[in-house]
Amino acid sequence: MELAEQLGQIQPLNRAIEAYQQALALDPNSYRAWLGLGHCCSKLDRWQDSIAAYQQALAVNPNAVEAHYYLGLSLVEAGQTQGAIAAFDRAMVLNSAVANLIASTLAQLQTLGKLTPTDSAVISAAICPMDAPQTAVISSIPSDAIAYLPIRSDTAIALTPPLTCDQRVHSSFWFGSEIRLPETFVAGITDGRFWLDPDQSSLAIMTGHNQLLVDLSVEFPILSPGSSDRPHWLFVAKKIPPPQVVEGSVVVLAGLSNHVYFHWMGDVLPRIELLQLAGIEWGNVDGIVVSHRRSFQMETLAILGVPQEKILQTDEHLHLQATQLIVPSFSGSAAWMSREACEFLRKTFLNQIPLAERGVAQPAERIYISRQSANRCVINELEVTRLLKPLGFQTIVLETLSVVEQVALFANARVIVAPHGSGLTNLVFCHPDATVIELFSPHYVYPCYWYLANLVNVTYYYLLGVLPLGASFHKLLYPNPRIEDIFIDLDALVDILKLAGVIDD
Repeated sequence: MELAEQLGQIQPLNRAIEAYQQALALDPNSYRAWLGLGHCCSKLDRWQDSIAAYQQALAVNPNAVEAHYYLGLSLVEAGQTQGAIAAFDRAMVLNSAVANLIASTLAQLQTLGKLTPTDSAVISAAICPMDAPQTAVISSIPSDAIAYLPIRSDTAIALTPPLTCDQRVHSSFWFGSEIRLPETFVAGITDGRFWLDPDQSSLAIMTGHNQLLVDLSVEFPILSPGSSDRPHWLFVAKKIPPPQVVEGSVVVLAGLSNHVYFHWMGDVLPRIELLQLAGIEWGNVDGIVVSHRRSFQMETLAILGVPQEKILQTDEHLHLQATQLIVPSFSGSAAWMSREACEFLRKTFLNQIPLAERGVAQPAERIYISRQSANRCVINELEVTRLLKPLGFQTIVLETLSVVEQVALFANARVIVAPHGSGLTNLVFCHPDATVIELFSPHYVYPCYWYLANLVNVTYYYLLGVLPLGASFHKLLYPNPRIEDIFIDLDALVDILKLAGVIDD
């Protein structure tokens, strides 16, 4: 493989092609080899061969952005316009940042005469990237294009500091005595546009005049309500993929990381209550932009009466323009829900079905949440559960339960021990006299569940894990602190259990 790649940089290219073919004879599933073969063939203007190679590369890795892009180039050269449109379009679906490259490429191909005026018009009409917005407005500014309906005024959330055995509270919890949440509202935008980055880390709402609505456009990281230390990505981008045009009125429920239970429950579902308060009924809208593939999404949307036939699946409608776009704000701020949102979730899910019919035969008052099937799991979980079991703790894997079963479990629990993760979203359903002990890696402490405990008056403790093999080796194993696993010192766990009154001192 290395020889083939080196030969691909020099002449003759036929030797490189032979080397790639030999590599593929040994490993026909080598993405690098198929991609390299495609590059060599394209340099020799062997467009059908390069097309075949790129298609084989995509058979190995269907989500490879570069392979879709280069396939599009080869298809243009081969005069296969419709295939080029599909390839370029798929590249932009996978990565919005490719839009600028595709725009400049199409302009260059037209200048070089490699695109006929007819083909250029066809491709431009189908997938030509559009200018990214460079001006910003807010939803409450009076405008002929924006209808604004306020729901609740801004509010302050009083905060109780977390409890810990540490001499000093971790800096991630230094928010002072309160957090202020912005007002909530519903906006109606004529010819409005919705855009979501393919990795769901950045969201934008735009007017028909290509202005960004900054109070509805959010992106990670969100360290506190309304926080942002950089301009929105779209202000940096030159081009973005073109929108799908949808006739009629479309409601946007989608937020960031829609596939994550925490963001789904805290950001997406509470927006439905704002629509209800605004008097907007599903029968009067034509489409609803929301995710609907995961079991917890389907279950909760069904309970809330969202009509499945009107759902516009988020990952299939990453950029759309509607005749009338209806966008509720977040219940408080993205990733920071309001107390009213908690009340809405409790009212919706706690009273759905009697406890005896919820599938949890013997709910335990003391539960330990396992994350062994996910990142941020507890490395020495066997030792942790051996310590907890004689104290009456039941180990639970939440992925095996429906949403309503999780609701019942947390509603009955009085003590919860859990590593940091989306399962703790269910604290919203806890009784106010419940206690939670959250376990963290020392390199990743995010305070969202402490904040949630404040909203529902649950007593909150936390415990930092340790680095049993040393900081350098730990960093080598987990270059991304956000997903690093947790090792719990058992003596420290006993100390926090005593502090919480779970073990008599």
